[in-house]
Amino acid sequence: MARVTLFLVVEGFSEAGFFNPFLAEHLATLGIDLHVPVIGKGPAKGGMKFRAFDNMCQELARFLADRRRPYVSTFFDYYGLPSGQRLGWDFVPTTKATRGVDGIETRLREGVVKAAGADAERFVPYIQMHELEALFFAQPGTLAETLGMPEQTGIFETIVTECKGCESINDSPTTAPSKRLQQHCPRYVKGRSSAAHAPRLGARLDLRAVRAACPRFSAWLTQIEALAGLRP
Repeated sequence: MARVTLFLVVEGFSEAGFFNPFLAEHLATLGIDLHVPVIGKGPAKGGMKFRAFDNMCQELARFLADRRRPYVSTFFDYYGLPSGQRLGWDFVPTTKATRGVDGIETRLREGVVKAAGADAERFVPYIQMHELEALFFAQPGTLAETLGMPEQTGIFETIVTECKGCESINDSPTTAPSKRLQQHCPRYVKGRSSAAHAPRLGARLDLRAVRAACPRFSAWLTQIEALAGLRP
């Protein structure tokens, strides 16, 4: 039976380091082959800050045009999205204020439809609330142990409780999930190097626990798993 190819396009190297150990084996058992490219090329690889919205949509369209006819999804952070007019992100403040994350996903889909045409039928937009590190808080004990600071487990549990869930750890420059990790664990290392924590957490976190603690992420993953039923 034919397998499904999935490009999960991410904005940074932490995401690339995390998702291969966290999701690849699970999806492979369903017949879905996961690839996790970082947006951009060469010195412009990674990050959204200096990336034009239209150019980003065109790059997603190029993934969709691959000869394998892959499905393409995104894992971009809600926190820190650009908001300026010069690069075409001027819709972000109003959309966040009126329609929230669902509105941002809709605008992303519209941009990809414009760039990719009919190929956009294989596009599944996803914006993470509020960034990748929110998933890490699903298991505070595992997070603290992986960071080499088990004594911080209680603090991480309190953050989740006070915010009323991992996906509600908010998006200000001082309280976003990654900022809280850096505050309580200055040794937290982003990226996908041997010193980085994301790949280690990807190998240690339990998928079922993360899904239970992060319902929006789980709903997206359910969409991805359903792709297995769409094999050619």
